[in-house]
Amino acid sequence: MEDPQWAAVFVAGGALLVSILAALFTGVSLGYTRGQRDATVRQADAAEAQVVVMQRQVDLMEQGAGGASVSQVPYVPPWSVIHSANRNGLRLINGGDETAHEVEVTFNPSPPENNASAMAWDKIEPHASVEFVVMRSFAWVPDTVNVRWRRVPGGEDLYWTTPPPL
Repeated sequence: MEDPQWAAVFVAGGALLVSILAALFTGVSLGYTRGQRDATVRQADAAEAQVVVMQRQVDLMEQGAGGASVSQVPYVPPWSVIHSANRNGLRLINGGDETAHEVEVTFNPSPPENNASAMAWDKIEPHASVEFVVMRSFAWVPDTVNVRWRRVPGGEDLYWTTPPPL
């Protein structure tokens, strides 16, 4: 049989090997963690520098725009025209966030009498629609739908033109 002292030496040697491997893995893990921390700090510094650069660009653009704020978005006409359930009908949709006042729809070329219903409304609420009838004929087919409206009652006339839906 083997000597019990040798068994103790083997157990102690195994324990030493396990502790050396644990220390080695701890060192590697510590180095990796420090590298990640440094990368995070570099990334945060770069992000802060990018914010400064973007702020400078915005300032330069505002100066170039005569002091007007870049955050001002140009007004976009809110209209769309689609077919209604009625075969000869069209639906004018106010897709904007504000009420349109004194709305009027006309066509180019102008229709003959009795080919179009009344197409003027005092106001059209946001996200609302109105329906009107257009009686097409062989003698008349509109090539554009024109919308005139005001953002406030009695305000400036605004215009939008689109081809009629097919």
